[in-house]
Amino acid sequence: MKKLLTFIIIVIIAVLGTVFTLTQTGHLKGVGLSAPIELSMRDSLLFNGKVIKVTNTDKETPLNCTLSVSTTSGDMSKKHSFRLHPGAFYEIGMVEMQWNFKSGEKASIKTEGYLLPTTIQIP
Repeated sequence: MKKLLTFIIIVIIAVLGTVFTLTQTGHLKGVGLSAPIELSMRDSLLFNGKVIKVTNTDKETPLNCTLSVSTTSGDMSKKHSFRLHPGAFYEIGMVEMQWNFKSGEKASIKTEGYLLPTTIQIP
């Protein structure tokens, strides 16, 4: 059993290392660990809360993204999907997804073709 577990861990590390290396060298465009996005925030102009700004830092590839958010207590959650054009940004707030981002909440963006979500905590 111990040998099997060791083998599985080695295979997982090898696969992740290969994906990471190929992504960094440009051989696997659009596939990798973390999406080429930046997250920032601003105060909402219309409501008492925040707006999340998502920027696609890749100048060539469009991204299909899904933002997930839940209340700090976890009793409510919501998702919002959007397409992010190369080099463009998209702002998400009350108008786009009927969610008023409040202090303490975490928003997570999963991008198609990437393994890890990008997360931001609302200050």
